Amino acid sequence: MAEVVRFSDNQEQRLIAAAQEIGWLALTEVATKYGTGSPVPEVMGAEANLAFHHLGHTMHVRNDARQAAKALGLSEFDQSLVDAAAKAHDIVQLRARGVMEEESAQWLEDRLRRAGFEGDDIKAGGLAVRGTAVVMDGPVMRQVASLQEYSSERERLIAMSVACADMASLYQPRGPLLSHDLYKEFQGVDPADEPSMDGLPDYQNGQITLMRHYLFPHPVGEALFGTGREATIEYHEGVLRALGAGAIQSWGQLLERDMHFAQGLPV
Repeated sequence: MAEVVRFSDNQEQRLIAAAQEIGWLALTEVATKYGTGSPVPEVMGAEANLAFHHLGHTMHVRNDARQAAKALGLSEFDQSLVDAAAKAHDIVQLRARGVMEEESAQWLEDRLRRAGFEGDDIKAGGLAVRGTAVVMDGPVMRQVASLQEYSSERERLIAMSVACADMASLYQPRGPLLSHDLYKEFQGVDPADEPSMDGLPDYQNGQITLMRHYLFPHPVGEALFGTGREATIEYHEGVLRALGAGAIQSWGQLLERDMHFAQGLPV
């Protein structure tokens, strides 16, 4: 049977360009609502200047999602959907877990619909964003991408690309720095400020548990992003020991260790 052609070449290229435009719109909203990671808010009146869920995190997820999509053999067209979903996945913050992902998915679906995408493509984009939500099962953290139902293997792989990318930094050299940015965000601290150290030991314990038990929703995630699993877990365990021994007493000392680890230097 001959392969069914969904679009002409011109239509496909137009939609790829439209997905890029949607992605840039998402990046703009993330930057203006939550900052870029710079200590100084770029836009007065922004919702928040977040220490982790800002433009920098979104770009990390976008880059890693494209890498996963290519490794999974997705077409250029499907990679453009992955790209748009990755850029939009955190466009809604400061809401309850699950609500943020649902409203971010609705934002993307609405833009895809307006741009002329078909129902299956709109659904795939929405599922990719919803799939980044996390579900705790005791010490095990899963993502909705491994639990939700898909109508096709294509939908599943698009969602897996984005979900794996959302957690890709866990086991990378930059992971501890980003983990401690997330701690600052949990403490309600702007990127330029230092958080209290009081809650850090409990946070470190939680991060170690997460890193020991988290499983990427697709093997491509472990193959691409999990190679530093043991080294980063060992690093976080060392930080916890140093905190207990009084060898880390300030935020500056912690960041110095994190930066050394990120650069492959002795800590």
